[in-house]
Amino acid sequence: MNYRAVTTVTLRLTGVAVLISTLSHSPVLFATLFRSGASSAREALLVMAMAEVVPLLVGLALIYFPARLTSLVVGTASEEGADDQIEGLGQVAAIALGIYFFASGFFDLVYYFSKYWVYRLQMPKDEWSDPVPIYPHDVAGAVSAVVQLIAGSILALKARTLYRWIRRIRETRPKSDN
Repeated sequence: MNYRAVTTVTLRLTGVAVLISTLSHSPVLFATLFRSGASSAREALLVMAMAEVVPLLVGLALIYFPARLTSLVVGTASEEGADDQIEGLGQVAAIALGIYFFASGFFDLVYYFSKYWVYRLQMPKDEWSDPVPIYPHDVAGAVSAVVQLIAGSILALKARTLYRWIRRIRETRPKSDN
């Protein structure tokens, strides 16, 4: 087994997981900041951006530079067929990651739907003069769940295309002469 290939794929997919998690939780973070002390939407957006810059950079670094970390963890010796192994393992892992994000988003949507449904059951019919209050953090959570559903679907259904696209971007980078 080529441990270098497995480590590279694992690091790259960890970067994808970090990016999707960070981006899908942005609406919840924004709603929480906006409701709990930010003086304006602009201030909440700025604080959210500052909070998310490090995870986004870490995710991008793991996607685009896994070989450097792999060299530290596994070493620099490579085996024959490493590229084929990396591509195959990457596709399988991307599908698994897509299924995880799809399931996570689906369960979150079920949670928000059931929260709304339970609220409707608890309220007597004669008190329905106002519409059911949906709080901003609930809307943000539902948006996050939809983002996870979309990202999971794309990862699961287009794993081969996405992984080849990422590899193509990495291979078109100018090589250093070191």
